[in-house]
Amino acid sequence: MSRSYARKLHRTTINVPEDVLVQAQEAFDTRSPTVAIRRALEEAVARHHRQRLLDMDWSELTPEAVDEMRRSRGD
Repeated sequence: MSRSYARKLHRTTINVPEDVLVQAQEAFDTRSPTVAIRRALEEAVARHHRQRLLDMDWSELTPEAVDEMRRSRGD
């Protein structure tokens, strides 16, 4: 279950083509339009975060650099 229930909810009206909504409900195995839309939005946000990580420059993240970070944390 998502943490979204602990957050303040924002109610809004949106226009979604019925065929797209049905596809989302099928994709997320739910009958609820609200659940399908919420899960689609959560997935879009997660995909965005993953893409940001992929786009980062990790060239300086060598095994030695990781070891140094661990030493400085006391691990």
